[in-house]
Amino acid sequence: GSDFELNLVYQEADLSNFSSPPPDNLYFLSGWVCPGTGSARLAFVTYKGGGKVDSAAGVEIASDSTLTQIGFADLTGVAGEKEFSHPDFPGQDLKYYRIFARFKFSSAPSIKSARLILQNISVGTASCSVWFDGIKLERAQKTSQQYPTSYHSRGNLLSPEFIDTLEGGLKYYEW
Repeated sequence: GSDFELNLVYQEADLSNFSSPPPDNLYFLSGWVCPGTGSARLAFVTYKGGGKVDSAAGVEIASDSTLTQIGFADLTGVAGEKEFSHPDFPGQDLKYYRIFARFKFSSAPSIKSARLILQNISVGTASCSVWFDGIKLERAQKTSQQYPTSYHSRGNLLSPEFIDTLEGGLKYYEW
């Protein structure tokens, strides 16, 4: 079997959204993830005919916040950290990390489908819970972008201009 079959939830991704050729085919998959005492995986997975896994791009996070880059992702990282109290675990704040994977992808006839995968990859999953929130898949605003845009429960305002400021830095494209 595949590493992308057990202990997961997924969302189908419409391949028509990935028709742009390079350089406009750079994407970020990000989400708030709490690995608890286990490990979690966030990935974009492509499938050939018959439901066989073709390839994947993503990131895994362990309970100690160590990241592992997966497949054709070319950059992974942590874009934020927060502690939250959980009503089922009083006195134990759970640490969430906004992890991300950047990847290039253009759909091709050999790719039959794609999914966003949220997966518990803990050893002994019966005793380990992982939590996901605020999952976001977005096209990069520019080819040199190093981080996903910030997560808001409502939406983002994006500026189409990437001109230099008077100080020599880039003008904000999100606020």
